[in-house]
Amino acid sequence: MAGIFINNPIAWAQIKARGSWSRYMSISAVYFAVIGGLIYYSYEKSNANSTLTQWTNILLGIEMAIIYFFGCTMISTSVRKDITSGLIESHRLMPVSSLSALVGYIFGPGFTAICLFGATVLLGVATQGMSGNPIKDWLFPSAIAGALGLFLWCFVIFAAFISKNSFGIIFGVVTGMLSSQGLLVEYLPALNLLFSSVTGNNIYLILHRVPHWSGSTLAWSLLAQATFATIFLCAAMRKYRRDDRPAFSLPLAIALLLAWVVFSLIGFHFAGEISLQSIVYGRNRMPQNAVLKEFSNHLIGTIFSSLLLGMIAMYTTARAESDYQRTLDTTGVKPSHKPVALFIVALLTTGIVMVLFVDIKLLKTNFSTATDIITRLTVVSGVVAATFFLAIGYLMWLMMKFDKKIFMVLAPYILILWIIPLLIQSVLDANRSDYAKLKIDTFSPIGLLFYIKEPDSEYPLSAIGAQIGITIAIIVLCKMIAHRKQNITPRPSAISGQ
Repeated sequence: MAGIFINNPIAWAQIKARGSWSRYMSISAVYFAVIGGLIYYSYEKSNANSTLTQWTNILLGIEMAIIYFFGCTMISTSVRKDITSGLIESHRLMPVSSLSALVGYIFGPGFTAICLFGATVLLGVATQGMSGNPIKDWLFPSAIAGALGLFLWCFVIFAAFISKNSFGIIFGVVTGMLSSQGLLVEYLPALNLLFSSVTGNNIYLILHRVPHWSGSTLAWSLLAQATFATIFLCAAMRKYRRDDRPAFSLPLAIALLLAWVVFSLIGFHFAGEISLQSIVYGRNRMPQNAVLKEFSNHLIGTIFSSLLLGMIAMYTTARAESDYQRTLDTTGVKPSHKPVALFIVALLTTGIVMVLFVDIKLLKTNFSTATDIITRLTVVSGVVAATFFLAIGYLMWLMMKFDKKIFMVLAPYILILWIIPLLIQSVLDANRSDYAKLKIDTFSPIGLLFYIKEPDSEYPLSAIGAQIGITIAIIVLCKMIAHRKQNITPRPSAISGQ
């Protein structure tokens, strides 16, 4: 434990690479003096406690900017620099565990941000104390902001091993959520819950001692941050150990999908506290049709986000099966570990997505005027999830078998089967064509789910049959192409006794 947090060689190397201790102390002192001078000047000019209260709010925002933007930038830049220069290969040869290495990459480059964060906390203690407010009401929100920062640091170090544009992802998501007060994640309850400690104004409610802040929502938000931080840190550890294998193992990918679904259900239960629409208008004052529309849109958004996350498990399985078959075809020796079948993983991921429908009480509460929608939406969601996972899994497996990029098949699949039916339907509706009643958009999984949630909708058996038929055709076609390649490329015989 001491080697991970105290005597961490990578952390010390990263800290020393940016200067001596006097440099860190000088930066912190100058920052403290400048911000402190501005606070003193504005207070002397107004001589009002409200000025100190305003500065406390500003300091809390500065804390978040330091941790969420500056800290993430430093960490992402350091990891990408070592990957590009090849220095990380020498780190892999060191007798240092992958956990120690990643902790070093987090707290080493982030040490400047930690120093500035600490200086900001001290300034907040001064403004809070001088204004006559309890200091604990400042320290608690600061700790909450720091907890979200740790999650973002764990995510950004994972993203840095995956993409060189990792900070751009963080910057876009965090900026969008903070500037819109969570509106951009309104239809993703898990993400909404994850960031609700900030977007739901919890830290500012605590700071100003507003009695209506939600302790239970805050606790679930912190638990979600810890859970996803652990998952992303484990994925980053896999990429640190070996760059040639997927970041997510199958159990880790399943854990990510399951955590997303579970925290989505929790987010549904706290929608009245973390949903921006409910906070502004008051969920109890919203008409029933507005509640139904809000919930159904959130549910569909969660289903599609779960499908995207489930693709990670399908990718991991497809790659494992492709590698297994390639080893068998190349050496003639059957590997000792046989991967889980694509069909089994597709059923497993479908079952996890269907966990969204296990809370019957939640569904009946939100669909109180249209209980028949529950059955239709459950059945159609199961069909959409199963056909999607099976089709996408076998398509990725086929691409890997031919050493092709999976995007070569993902883009046409999404375009042809998801987007084009929606475009055709929009054109027919715009021209008021008689063919608009054919509901071409229901042949797209997106259009099918949005259609089936309407109270007056019926089972579109032709669209459901088309989804199943296309999936079966894709599986058969992939198997035929793979079998043909296997017959063209003869398998070598294993040489015994060597």
